Amino acid sequence: MKTLIFYIRPILTFTMCVIFLICCFSINNTAAQTIRSYATRQAVKISSGGGVSNASMATDGDPATHSSLNQSIYIGLDNRYVEQILDFNPNPASVSTYATMISANTPITVKVEMPSTILGLMNKIEIQAITGLQQSGGSWIYTNVGTAVSGNNLLSLLSGNGSNEITITPNVAFQGIRVRVSATALLANSAGVYHAYVKVPATGNTLCNDRIDVMSGIMPVTILGVLSTTASVSNPWAAVDNDMSTYAELKTGIDVLNEVYHTTMFNTVSKIGDTLQLALQDISGNLLTVGALTGFTIRLYNGETLAQTITNNPAILSLRLLNPVGNIMQMSAVPTVAFDKAEIMVGGVANAFSGIRIYEMDRKNAGVLLTSSQKNIYVYAGQTYTLNATAIATGDNVVFYDAPVNGNVMSAGPTTTTEAQSGTMLSFYTGTTRNGCLESSERKTINIHIIGFTRHFPDTAYLGQPYNSDIIVSDTNSLPLPSDFQYTTTSQLPEGLSLNPQTGVITGMLTSMTSVPPIIVNIFDSANNLPVGTFSYPFILSVGIPLGIDNILTCKTDGNEVLLQWSADSDKEHMDFIIERSMDAKKFNTTGVVKSNYGFGTVRTEYSFTDKQPDNGINYYRLKQTEKNGKVHYSNLVSAFINTKQSVSIYPNPVNTILNIRTENTSAVYIYNAAGQLVLTKTIDGQNNTGIDVSHLANGIYSLRIGDENEILIKNFIISH
Repeated sequence: MKTLIFYIRPILTFTMCVIFLICCFSINNTAAQTIRSYATRQAVKISSGGGVSNASMATDGDPATHSSLNQSIYIGLDNRYVEQILDFNPNPASVSTYATMISANTPITVKVEMPSTILGLMNKIEIQAITGLQQSGGSWIYTNVGTAVSGNNLLSLLSGNGSNEITITPNVAFQGIRVRVSATALLANSAGVYHAYVKVPATGNTLCNDRIDVMSGIMPVTILGVLSTTASVSNPWAAVDNDMSTYAELKTGIDVLNEVYHTTMFNTVSKIGDTLQLALQDISGNLLTVGALTGFTIRLYNGETLAQTITNNPAILSLRLLNPVGNIMQMSAVPTVAFDKAEIMVGGVANAFSGIRIYEMDRKNAGVLLTSSQKNIYVYAGQTYTLNATAIATGDNVVFYDAPVNGNVMSAGPTTTTEAQSGTMLSFYTGTTRNGCLESSERKTINIHIIGFTRHFPDTAYLGQPYNSDIIVSDTNSLPLPSDFQYTTTSQLPEGLSLNPQTGVITGMLTSMTSVPPIIVNIFDSANNLPVGTFSYPFILSVGIPLGIDNILTCKTDGNEVLLQWSADSDKEHMDFIIERSMDAKKFNTTGVVKSNYGFGTVRTEYSFTDKQPDNGINYYRLKQTEKNGKVHYSNLVSAFINTKQSVSIYPNPVNTILNIRTENTSAVYIYNAAGQLVLTKTIDGQNNTGIDVSHLANGIYSLRIGDENEILIKNFIISH
């Protein structure tokens, strides 16, 4: 049984009876793309008085050119005909070898143009599959296979002056197709054959959205329309030439009951979510609006099946001004079906506008969907981020790039930021690719906002003295919401002290000098749902008698120097101020002396001292004062971090088995889990890269503390098996 599939439109006869020919054809939208394979060889058979001009144009690979079948003798026409045969011979010049055999039930399509006077002469046109095309005795011979298509089955050709496709599906194997037109049908006219093709799997990737063909013409609603139409289509290929200075023009003329059509054919079937874009202009120069598109219709086809009809529907169509000169508009439609043909119809109803110009018609891949949190990602310096997007079209591949066009493909992450990136914004771009297709979608921007922050280290705790200090974090206030930090730790604090998880304040009274390891604190911004990090804080314990409140010591760094400042009353009986420095907050050495103003009355004096040669790493400072009676006092302890020597890097991060550490000095390494528990220690040689086996540790976030006699550095990493 033969299946016929036509490019169909309803035809209204003189008796006002509407005839519909409905056939169904489906193309599976899979990753494997199918493309056209054109017939390569042509032959002509004619009776006396007939001829075919430009016959080779039917196989020249140019979808815009066609041969012309004509009849020059008008006597005794009933038995005369003009015929052109096309097949798929790998040797187009051969006259004796057979063409490639094509499997049964494979659709074959021929694009033709017939004269408008064909009405009532459908039985004078015949289309049929063939095999065995070759020359014998100087004449071409072939064998018909399947059933010839003619008569009312070719009503789809009644589109007035225009081009159409006819698709048949022979139920037997074949090698080509023939188009025969009776001489009677060619009186004072000519018919055209553009090409014939079958669909085959693409070898490698192809330009899926390539506009490979156009069809255009006038579709009369009545027979009278065929004979008297003043409608027209000019320059149809200008709608797909990538030139915004040229256009195809569709005019409806003065005949209300005529529709003008322009069809763009794409290389492959789209996916649901792909966008159809048109650059349009009302030929009268009026501003187009969706609501005013009377008589404007978009018909989308999947193969030869009408899949969707779109009229002035603002839920699917959108318009924006592309060029105010002439009111050129960009129309975008997001169909709910897959399609490979897009037909623009104008006219056919009263009050329709007189015509439009199509500057360009194109199809775009659906691309990606980004939520607001995926467009703008906020991350605290030192933490990781992951790029994420969703492909709109099922099966498309989401890709990330470092540039809006071209550029390099980027990993989605997770990627760890650095302290040096604090306060910066990184921009990446995302779009989709499609299996089997060379095109990628338009790209959207993803911005990574890296939030800088400062940490406060706890002050020295003195035995038996009330304690009030903090580990508060301050950010740069560049987040969507004001930060709200939460501080949690399972580490042991010095005896008698406790941490407030809402404020980061440590209070109490030190009751024991039993030393504790650095406390590990997890800090989380609950307002923005962002981790700040896991940090190690050393705790300094002292039995010294603290100085009075007026002697509070402060410090700040200036490059690689440390400025210490404090104040004191000159009537206090104390000796000069001794500045002591330590790298471990336990063993202190004198680094400077500042003379006291004792004996000058009750004047408050401001003091300062600059340490011009601090050690690399964390430097701890305190003031030491001795009264005349020999009693020793110490100030509060302050710290300053100087980084001029040690450079530490760890990789990979996240790590599965071996964590590599690169450092310049021989150092002790301590690894703490998220609960602040010490889980691993090791001494590494700074002259080489050192690998630490972490395969026995559970998945999670860890803090690595690297310390030597000069400094302590903290690095966070993730274990992911």
